[in-house]
Amino acid sequence: MAPNIYNGDFHKTLYDVQEVIPKTTEINQKTFISRNRLYKLTEYQVVGSSSYNGFIQIEFYNFGEGLKDIYSYFEQNDSDPEEQSIRNILSLKLPYTLEIVARYSFKNLRLSINGSRKDGKQIKGAYVDDIHNSYGLTSYAYRYLLNTYNLLISDNEQTLDGYGLWLNKISGWSRVLVYDIKTDEIICENLNLLSPSIFPWKLPDELDEIEHPLTKHKECKFYTVLFIMQ
Repeated sequence: MAPNIYNGDFHKTLYDVQEVIPKTTEINQKTFISRNRLYKLTEYQVVGSSSYNGFIQIEFYNFGEGLKDIYSYFEQNDSDPEEQSIRNILSLKLPYTLEIVARYSFKNLRLSINGSRKDGKQIKGAYVDDIHNSYGLTSYAYRYLLNTYNLLISDNEQTLDGYGLWLNKISGWSRVLVYDIKTDEIICENLNLLSPSIFPWKLPDELDEIEHPLTKHKECKFYTVLFIMQ
């Protein structure tokens, strides 16, 4: 069905993926900076699950009392390349703890594009804790998946934040296309606000269509997902 917009409280326990989910293997790790904060992204592969094929877990480097020194460093060295900044920060040997602040689950999905079948990663769950929700972590995780696997596909259910991310942010990276899974075909080549003939999101009755572009309460195209390619 079309991506439903979920409007309500959305809270999850951010447990360590490897401690809870069996047959999980770490396959990549990357330290990065977002909004003057240091994070670590870890990608996990899951074997034998019908629901997920992988997870991304993001941890925050909490330097405690040393955080003010980190923020000061970023302010004074904002023109340094990211890798150099990360090396310099970690070389300070400040004590820190790693706190899990975000998790994204995804599964393999194959789409028919330009006459051939292409494998991509479909988002099946995304959660960021409230404190770090405005620091660009979801954009970073989705960019990572797109750069790594070349095809990123939306979930079948999205929060208002997820809806806004695809409509306003991801559509700025490249074309966002709309795909009908039932008929196995692309039904919109470029989703944007200037051509509102496609309404891929199904809006809850309590929200106003006028305030949420490209949505309908009952008339949206069913069995669709959004996707973006490299």
